[in-house]
Amino acid sequence: MNSHEFTTDEQMPITQQSLFRQEPVQYVPYVASDLRVVQLSAPEAGQQDVMIEGVWHRRLDAQYFVWIEQRVELARKLTMLGKIKQPAFDVLMSRYWTVKRWVDENLGVDKLKTARKLFDACEYTPPAATQPTPGSNAPSSTSSSNTTMHMYPTEGDWKFTRHVPPEAVAKVDAIRDRALACGWSEARLYQNRGKYKYPCGGEYGLVCCFDDGQTIGEVTRRYIEIVCRSGVIQKFHNMDVDQPWIKRVNLSGSNGR
Repeated sequence: MNSHEFTTDEQMPITQQSLFRQEPVQYVPYVASDLRVVQLSAPEAGQQDVMIEGVWHRRLDAQYFVWIEQRVELARKLTMLGKIKQPAFDVLMSRYWTVKRWVDENLGVDKLKTARKLFDACEYTPPAATQPTPGSNAPSSTSSSNTTMHMYPTEGDWKFTRHVPPEAVAKVDAIRDRALACGWSEARLYQNRGKYKYPCGGEYGLVCCFDDGQTIGEVTRRYIEIVCRSGVIQKFHNMDVDQPWIKRVNLSGSNGR
């Protein structure tokens, strides 16, 4: 595979800044979900997604850059909440500016405006991530010689912990970025610890809801579909947003009725 990799953790040598220079061999930038950049030449550049050292990279285009913009904005908010450490966010931003320079020089304003207008975060499928964003407060696993236990959150005094198989975590991992972009929280997706035994208390997340053979269907702001082997579709609802079947009652305006 003919490739050049660039990371912004260190200063790139001037002679290797071919992201922004035309060469006899046409190189195409591929970007991972953590914004590391690799340049590929033909024939690899004909593919949309390429696995490099265990990490999926996607060919950079206007639609993918819009997704990257939204991911960076989400990371900014998580940093403000203390869920991503500032040094890790600084690394992400350094990589982002490298990608943005290429986009500004090669795609142009009009393509980006069109992509932003048409972009649907709930429908867009990003490249599969094999590792969480550096520094994020992502769900963790506690390993022993024979078992791996998913635990979210990792801290706090929780009376009950529901066992979650690795297959269930992998299903949620596959749609995590889409769900977060639609307004879901990590807790609604991954939490498996609560003050009350599952399913009581309303604290448990999507990861707790899978039986054998079930898969994930549509991902929306209000719900995520769980598709049973029989074809029956169940819905796991996002209780952090308004739902059409919940009516809010203003008691102060009831006039005693």
